[in-house]
Amino acid sequence: MSKISWESLYENFKSIYPRLSRSSVYFRPFGYMSIVVYFENGMKMVYDDLRKQAYITA
Repeated sequence: MSKISWESLYENFKSIYPRLSRSSVYFRPFGYMSIVVYFENGMKMVYDDLRKQAYITA
């Protein structure tokens, strides 16, 4: 069984949400199989790789 890196979750986010990923600045781990993505305008979004969904938190 191979390990899944946080970078691979971010790559999955970018492939599913290509327009949003253009303005993303950086990301951090957030729980199990999830990352928080930070954007240029101050918005934060949680991406859940298990569900392949993202939702805005701030």
